[in-house]
Amino acid sequence: MIDDRRKRSGHVSRRAFLKVGGVAVATAGFPAVLRAQTREVKVGYILPVTGPLAFEAALALNGLTLATDEINAGGGIKSLGGAKITLLPGDTQNKVELGNSEAFLLLAAVADNLTEGGLKYTFRMQPNGKAMASLTVSNMFEMAKNANVPIRRVAMMHEEGNFGTTMGNHVEAFAKTMGYELVQRIPYNLRSPDLTSELSKVKASRPDLLIVSGYYGDSKLIAETAAKLKIGVNALVGLANAAYSNPKFIAENRELTEQLFDGNYWHNPQSPRARAVFDAYQKKFGTTMSNHSVQGYEVMFVLRDALERAGSMDRDKLREAIAKTNLTDQILTQESIRFDEAGEDIYAMPALIQVQNGKPVVVGPAKYAEAKPIFPVLKWKG
Repeated sequence: MIDDRRKRSGHVSRRAFLKVGGVAVATAGFPAVLRAQTREVKVGYILPVTGPLAFEAALALNGLTLATDEINAGGGIKSLGGAKITLLPGDTQNKVELGNSEAFLLLAAVADNLTEGGLKYTFRMQPNGKAMASLTVSNMFEMAKNANVPIRRVAMMHEEGNFGTTMGNHVEAFAKTMGYELVQRIPYNLRSPDLTSELSKVKASRPDLLIVSGYYGDSKLIAETAAKLKIGVNALVGLANAAYSNPKFIAENRELTEQLFDGNYWHNPQSPRARAVFDAYQKKFGTTMSNHSVQGYEVMFVLRDALERAGSMDRDKLREAIAKTNLTDQILTQESIRFDEAGEDIYAMPALIQVQNGKPVVVGPAKYAEAKPIFPVLKWKG
């Protein structure tokens, strides 16, 4: 994500960033501390607020805004004299060249290579691609085993960018260790207006499971087309999917979305604080909080925690504070937020989510589950 000269020197520019966007490297956006005045901390973000991922960007921004308002209402950054946070906007327009830069904190970006190359100023709060894929597939297989409905044949559809390709590579690699046959792997253009031929190939391969890694619009199209074709699987499963656990998608497509699965970063439904945050989000934005909003919200509190401990806007001091994060007061499905030497959150894990009665609910892991999974999903069998 940075040029070779900078990579060799280990230098980051004064303008450091926090990436935000659906779940793809190409849709980066980021808060970054630019400078502090006596009563103000300016935090910049870049989001794909125009282009095909504008919907996901708006959700992430809602989370950033909610957290910023809460932090400021609570007295700001106390170690900096109560300095208030101000968000500064930017737009990647869904163009890689406009999103590429060094980052402080990655948000909603799972591609593994984002933390490679010794980038000492890069930290990722959510699971990377390998963790997201391995844990989601393992959760699905454990669920199938408990239901006495084995999964032997898997089909995978994914958008053709860095995000989707990363997830597709992992699902293909896990076939050997998990003991399933990957009968179809189909990359597609997220702007494609019709995926009927691709899904017809999936149906002809007779998979037990169809896994989809994509964004909002393309994932919606896949679900609609799969329903029309009577795709014949035991479940349709999102993998870091931008639609299949999204409250707006569910509310507007009740019959289509019922009993969809999604392996994704999520909030802890057992957490009283998470419930309070969701109530505040509903009041402010008039809709249910989504996973993108959750990540936007939580990343601001990681930044606040680091600023409080650093007591300084010095770049290196702030970087060291982030590196030493051990944040237990958080709303995610994990014990704490803590980074390893590569900048990956060692506790990060996706939840297995299923739409039940028009609501996305956690069905795994057991520690965070609020409902039992429904599997197989008979409607997808046709």
